[in-house]
Amino acid sequence: GGLIAKATERDAKVYVLYMSIGKSRQYVTGSTEENVRIKEAQNAAHFFGFQSRFQFIGDEFMTLDSLPQKSLIEPMEDTLQDFHPEIVVIPSQFSFDQDHRAVFNAAMTALRPLSRRIRHFVPNVLEAEEPHSWGPGPAFKPNYYVSLTPELLQKKLDGLGCHKTQLREEPFTRSFANLTRIAQYRGNEIGESYAEAFFMH
Repeated sequence: GGLIAKATERDAKVYVLYMSIGKSRQYVTGSTEENVRIKEAQNAAHFFGFQSRFQFIGDEFMTLDSLPQKSLIEPMEDTLQDFHPEIVVIPSQFSFDQDHRAVFNAAMTALRPLSRRIRHFVPNVLEAEEPHSWGPGPAFKPNYYVSLTPELLQKKLDGLGCHKTQLREEPFTRSFANLTRIAQYRGNEIGESYAEAFFMH
């Protein structure tokens, strides 16, 4: 959210590809319907000023890990050819969300370096940090930071607020308070008040 806010503030074109929008089970609300999730995504697009595309894959939300990778890779490759981005941000490979891991794996194939005669080459591939870390696997170790002003941090939080079904009160990893703590922690690592951290592939 901070990187998107920083980019759109500087009149960069931002494009978001939603790989799976559908009904999902929620522990707190019971379920979230497809039309609600799409409306939230549209609200975020309007708030930040980015373009978006919805790629419906499979019949249910949270089942991308059960589908052939080819069905995820091809929509990504098509979007890369249509948009020609200089920077692409992908989900964390360490996520405990199986859809995020499936999208990460597909993206690494879609973004593989090929001759520019064959297709558009993306020079900057950033893996996003998840706001949580749990499990025995390797930890996220960033090597690229984007500093945020207090105003950009607030815009990041307000952008998250567009996704009302994803919000929870403290203690929760995607709460406003926790994202602020993470931004402070990452900022301190680079001598700034706030920052977002990424792993650049």
